[in-house]
Amino acid sequence: MYRLQPFSRLSFEQAAQLFTEGFKYYFTDIQMTVDALLLKIVNEQLSPEKSLVLLDQDKPVGFLLNGFMTINGKKIAWNGGTGIIPSHRGKGGGKVLLQGCMALYQQEGITEAYLEAISENEPAIALYKQFGYTPCEQLTYYVRNGILSCETYNDLSYDSQYGFPHEITHHFPLLDHMPWQTMPQHVKGGQVLFVYEKEQPVGYALYTKRPNESITLYHCYVAPANPHRTQLVAYMLSNIFEPQLSYRRLAFNIQERCYEVKEWLHTHQFEVLVTQLHMSKKID
Repeated sequence: MYRLQPFSRLSFEQAAQLFTEGFKYYFTDIQMTVDALLLKIVNEQLSPEKSLVLLDQDKPVGFLLNGFMTINGKKIAWNGGTGIIPSHRGKGGGKVLLQGCMALYQQEGITEAYLEAISENEPAIALYKQFGYTPCEQLTYYVRNGILSCETYNDLSYDSQYGFPHEITHHFPLLDHMPWQTMPQHVKGGQVLFVYEKEQPVGYALYTKRPNESITLYHCYVAPANPHRTQLVAYMLSNIFEPQLSYRRLAFNIQERCYEVKEWLHTHQFEVLVTQLHMSKKID
């Protein structure tokens, strides 16, 4: 007989081990250390007290992590990961976790809930649909190693300056249905390239850089009505990705609607690492 308890009741070691076992033999294995789990909880604003552990006769066999935030006056929740250990998959544990999660969301006054599921994980997607989640769009994770075969795109009609993630909302609205992990407040150590045209902000690229190692793009935005979207995207991406460096370049959870960004990545031989289905649920 299953029962639930708060994730916070686990020790750090138990929590990291359960996370690792919960994703074992899925589409990608995740080796979670205590340090990495603590970093994930802090960076993604997860709540251990309001996340759930699935118990079978007092043995932890599954989990569901939750994060909460208020955006534009709406209290939203994010499922930051659901996992069941291999021996207990297909035995109804996921349904018990989601039932407990929905009750928790009602208690917390959540109006919208979000999650991502690996696109090939059809059983998980079917379960989420049973609980009222509907697809928003596909998210794609890209990778490219080595020097890029392009030059930095320079256009004298644009001005640019570098800033920090918290400055984005000074110039641009926070977009609806933005993937949780790519929101400015969740990109720790992030940098932003702001672009101006005639002294007006027209776009930005949010990214992180690990010197001598990697550059990761989280979001590239140009106002939908701007007639120069393709040029602006090329300008920003060719600058932040620094083509002359032999780095590993990543583009994380790029939204389906970001046509110009995806086209630029494809043109410059970025490969698809994984795709996810971004899903949402309205809660009355």
